[in-house]
Amino acid sequence: MRSATKFGTYMLILCALGLAIGAALRPGPATATAAEDKTDIWSEKPGGTGQIVQLTDLRIDQILTQLDKQDPKRAEELKQLRKDNPRLFRTKISQAAHELALKSAGAGAKKPEGSASGAKSPTGAGRWREHIQKRHEEMLLWLEENYPQEAKKLTALREKNPEMYTRRFNAARQVYDPIRTAQENNPELAEVLKADLELLRHRDELLKSLEKAPESKRKKLRVQLAEVVADRFDLIIHKKQLRYDELSSRIEEMQKKVRAQRAELNTLKQGKDKAIDARIAELTGQSEKITWK
Repeated sequence: MRSATKFGTYMLILCALGLAIGAALRPGPATATAAEDKTDIWSEKPGGTGQIVQLTDLRIDQILTQLDKQDPKRAEELKQLRKDNPRLFRTKISQAAHELALKSAGAGAKKPEGSASGAKSPTGAGRWREHIQKRHEEMLLWLEENYPQEAKKLTALREKNPEMYTRRFNAARQVYDPIRTAQENNPELAEVLKADLELLRHRDELLKSLEKAPESKRKKLRVQLAEVVADRFDLIIHKKQLRYDELSSRIEEMQKKVRAQRAELNTLKQGKDKAIDARIAELTGQSEKITWK
């Protein structure tokens, strides 16, 4: 029992960063961004969404503030690196974020001094761990239903090699979580993402075959590769169309709200004198009211 508990805590701590920070920073599944529009349409990001999880400037500032309290020297080095080498800085700050998450989870796992057995942590760390664990298990259940082979591989690793399991789980989350999220918000987009993922895998298989194939078979493989690339192009256009349609729908809805609020403002402005008289009458008790006795 003790070993199982130890394993669960260890696994939870290692998975925390990928589940908590990644989901918090990931853009919505059908939201087009200016950055995406400027990138190559063939850009391959997890789940085929054309998006990438990254630390925002606000989150970076929060991490540096935490480091200022825990390790001032390292914080200063990172601040300088941010100016001198932005690319390397992104790598180092991501490592710092990971370490802070592990420390936070580890601190939450300890029972506060003087607390009774079974008492809840005053910091809410217990609830945080339960939330992360719940999302972890939900992801595994989703994989079992939608990608059973991937779930089977993860299950085999879970007890044999927790560290490897964590890496594989977080990698799987990066690939499949956009699809899972899209299923809840835009099922049509989810189907496009699923199809794109399969095409990417087929393409990779063809590229590997091309590397080893004799010249007599290369032409046929190139034809197949061209078909896959063409199908991917169509899916990318379809995906962008879905995002455009959703954005257009949101804009139309906002325009309706703007028109309604403009009409309300005009009505209020036109009825100013009447509204003032009615309010004064109400405040001074002169308005007629029906009293039930």
